Amino acid sequence: MQDEKKNTTSNVSDNDFRNLTEVSPAATCVISNVRIIYMNNSCLRLFGMETAGDMIGKNYLELFHPDNRDNIKSRLNFSNGNLLEFSSEERLNRFDGQTILAHISTKTIIFQGKPSVLIVFYDITATKRAEDELRITQEHYRSLLSKLPDYVFIQAESKILYVNESMLKVSGYEIKEVLNKSAFDFIDTKDHRRMVESINRRLSSPDKTYTEVGLILKSGKRKLVNMKGELIRYENKNALLLVFSDIDSPKKKSLP
Repeated sequence: MQDEKKNTTSNVSDNDFRNLTEVSPAATCVISNVRIIYMNNSCLRLFGMETAGDMIGKNYLELFHPDNRDNIKSRLNFSNGNLLEFSSEERLNRFDGQTILAHISTKTIIFQGKPSVLIVFYDITATKRAEDELRITQEHYRSLLSKLPDYVFIQAESKILYVNESMLKVSGYEIKEVLNKSAFDFIDTKDHRRMVESINRRLSSPDKTYTEVGLILKSGKRKLVNMKGELIRYENKNALLLVFSDIDSPKKKSLP
């Protein structure tokens, strides 16, 4: 994802600029005519460098992963003065050879009396890794739930976020008719109070019992099922896992 905007060059004294950036946690560098002319301490740490001398005077593209360089060069074209201000996510090359992911923002400025570009880097490697791990975990979790013969809803903020194939098959509903509805919409109204009491009991104590409720099918028929609820994390939210099983099926000791 990237955002571009018109060039609006900023002019600030070199001393003021250094004083501000040297105490900033944001990794900052300045380039002019494709050469790196300034890096603050945070930038040195981000790229794993001991001193600014490791990179001062070198082509700024060396900071970027080879696969990203053409994209960056097309927006920071020093040969024709076409210096776009933009924000994007880019892969960077650390001094030790590691590749990291960063959100970068650029700004055209006057530095050391020359038209220059300020680049600010925010390391998002750990954040993206955590997001990827969460996505993989949830995909695995959904895969397991999809194979259960039991009927499953996952609900957060009073809206169903997930329904497994077994539930769709037994109820007769299409997935679009279920998602973003409340689980209570599919339970017999006379069983709502018992359902709430069961969920609250389950959340407040290690209750192992099932509660019998009526599942309302698309046909309008009422199917008696066993129900249990479990508090989980789903799509980075507190969510309720509701598992229903046929009334004549063996009652399980615990949820999967």
